Amino acid sequence: MATYYIVSKNQKPLGPNEIRAGDTIEVNEGDVFIFTSAANADTKFETPDNSPTSFEIKILESNANDFDIEIKVNLTVDIAIAHEVAAANVDIKADDADSVTLTAGNNVTLGKYEGSKDGSDVLAFGNNFKTDEDIKTHGGDDVITFGDNANVQHIETGDGNDSVQAGNGLIAVDIKTGDGADAIELGDDAFLDDIDTGKGNDTVVLGDDFTGDHVETKDGDDLVFIGSGATIDDLDGGNGSDTLVSQTDIANTSGFENVICFVRGTLILTENGYVPVEDLREGDILITLDHGPQPIRWIASSQTMAFGSHAPVRIRRGKFGNARDLWVSQQHRMLVADWRSDFFFGLNEVLCSAKHLVDDKDVEIVTGGVVEYFHVMLDRHEIIFAEGTATESFFPGDVGLAVLSTSARRDLYARFPKLIDGSEVYGDLARPTVARWEGTLLAA
Repeated sequence: MATYYIVSKNQKPLGPNEIRAGDTIEVNEGDVFIFTSAANADTKFETPDNSPTSFEIKILESNANDFDIEIKVNLTVDIAIAHEVAAANVDIKADDADSVTLTAGNNVTLGKYEGSKDGSDVLAFGNNFKTDEDIKTHGGDDVITFGDNANVQHIETGDGNDSVQAGNGLIAVDIKTGDGADAIELGDDAFLDDIDTGKGNDTVVLGDDFTGDHVETKDGDDLVFIGSGATIDDLDGGNGSDTLVSQTDIANTSGFENVICFVRGTLILTENGYVPVEDLREGDILITLDHGPQPIRWIASSQTMAFGSHAPVRIRRGKFGNARDLWVSQQHRMLVADWRSDFFFGLNEVLCSAKHLVDDKDVEIVTGGVVEYFHVMLDRHEIIFAEGTATESFFPGDVGLAVLSTSARRDLYARFPKLIDGSEVYGDLARPTVARWEGTLLAA
């Protein structure tokens, strides 16, 4: 283990532990290589015997020269770039490396980055990072994180379960991820042409005032959350059971299905009779079908434009024994307990999403205006009563969590941290749930 300094290719003589740029450098375990401002030629790192080796590269001062840093096979490298380093013409080529960890401080400029073909890349760039080139990784489970005000050309990850995160003010041409369960999370005021995720169950979170031409999640059960003030020309969920939660009305939207909640004004049965959902508070006692009086453990609300998958379903008075018209989100599940559930499914009672019960007569989707949805969670998933008919309480599964605002989701996790590990800790659904095509049998 030793520390070396990469200096000009023309430097003569060399001082202690100095290596000329432009050499092919054989790496030993734990070695540290520091690029000086004089380094000015392509430099390659390799192992002497092709054995797996870990080492470090540090760029601690700006460098105006144009050269590549190349990492060869069987190498695992930790690259550190100090604050304020300007190295816009320095490219990092690590496609042959086993894996790369790169940490860059604030106000850094860099050239092109090409990551490991098969291993993982973990890249963390500070605030005000800038490159006129691409940030590209390949296979492996990669993580790319930017601070505020990053400016990048193309951000691309290959196959694998990849994550791309950015603070406020990201400017980029596009973000593309390959197949796998990918996550893209951008802060406010991001500006991109395109976001394109590959096959897999992907999650895309776009902050307020996002601007983009085209956002597409391909095959898989995808979750997309969009803040207020967004401008998107085309939003496509692709194939799969996709969930869109948007505080902005996106006119050209396709491929999304799911939102779960009650509408403001809905009367919920409590120990003191029916109470408007917006007046309920944590600790209030609801009457449940299976377990009698049960306290509300958590309640939240969100507003959205009533268009597309966010438009509410109106269940007209009397359809399911409800005393008034009942308004719920399209994915909110109703308890169906009649001859059809027994005849078709051999079950006395089933839960079915409201949108699957639409018959354009007594159950219909109503578009237009703004709708406020409420989420009411108890100790377990329960059958409760809204407007006199049986329906579900909030269930914190993937779809349910996706409809929550960021602040509501944080509040829920703060109250119930075990939910971070998945809905399994919360328990099972109160009743079996029927699929879309099965719901059409119940609506007939």
